[in-house]
Amino acid sequence: MSPLDWFKKESPLQGLTGLWGGIASNLTSGGGGEFTGANWSPAPAGSQSSHPAGGTLIAFTAPATLTIAGGTMEDANFMLVGKGGSGGPHNYGGGGGGGGLVYVQGVDIPKGDYPITVSSNCTFNGYTALQGGPTGATGGWDPDGSKARGRPGGCGGGTGRTGAYINNPNAGGIAQQPGQSQPGSPGNPGYTQYGHPGFGPSHPRNMNVVNAGGGTNGGGGPTGLNQSRGGGPGTPINITTPGGVIYGAGGPVPSRFNSQPGTADPNTQYRGGGNGREGTVILYYPA
Repeated sequence: MSPLDWFKKESPLQGLTGLWGGIASNLTSGGGGEFTGANWSPAPAGSQSSHPAGGTLIAFTAPATLTIAGGTMEDANFMLVGKGGSGGPHNYGGGGGGGGLVYVQGVDIPKGDYPITVSSNCTFNGYTALQGGPTGATGGWDPDGSKARGRPGGCGGGTGRTGAYINNPNAGGIAQQPGQSQPGSPGNPGYTQYGHPGFGPSHPRNMNVVNAGGGTNGGGGPTGLNQSRGGGPGTPINITTPGGVIYGAGGPVPSRFNSQPGTADPNTQYRGGGNGREGTVILYYPA
C-alpha cells in the first residue's frame, strides 16, 4: 500500500451544488486555472508544515480567513474538533464531554475566501464541530435529577451530583455531533462525524458518585458500581501523521473521586479534550 493511500479519493466527486449546498457563493465563483496555493490572515492564527508522506498541512488554532487566490485545491482533507465541555466544579461535577469531531476527505475547494472559526464550536467551509457538553452539577435541591444530569454537546457531559441531597438517577449528556447537519454526504469522498454520550446514571443513594464525559470514540467509562472514572476514548485521525493523533477524548472525573486517566490526555491543547481543552481546524492538500 502506498503511504498516500489513506488520502485516496475512492469515487467521483458529486456536483458542486449537491455537495456544498449552503456555501454556493464561494463555490460557484469559478475555480478555473492552475492552483496557486493557499494563504490566510491573520498570520498567527495558522501554521503550515509538510506532511510526512508528502503534501501540505495548515493547522488553525484561532479564527482566520483562508484564501485560495487561483485554481482549485484538489483532493483536500480537513478536520474540525470543537472545544471540550467543562468539567467540575471539584465538589459536585463530573467530566466534560470531548468536542465533536468532523473529518472531511477527498473534496475539491475552488478559489475564494473561507472564514474559519476556532472557538467553542469550530467551523470551516460550511462544516461545524460542536463544543462538548458540560457536566451536570448543583449544590442544592434536585428532586428529579435534572440539574445533575450531564449536558448535551458534541460529546455528552458526565453526570454530577447534588450537595446535601440525594438526587434521582440521571442520564449522561447526549452526543449531538452525529446528528449535526453538514453539507455534502457521509463517506469518502465526503464526511464522517464522531461523538458519544457521557456516562449515566449516577447511583441515587451515593452522593459521592459522579461520572465521566463521553469521547469521540466511545462513551464515558470504564464503569463499576454505577460509576465511570476515565473519560471516553478519543478518535485517532491520520490527517497529520500516518499513525494518527487522538482527538476529542472525554474528560475524566475530578481527582477527588479517584479518577483514572482517559484513553488520551484531555489536557493537550487543540485536541478538543473534555474539561475545556481547545479545539482546532486542520487542512491537508496534496500539492
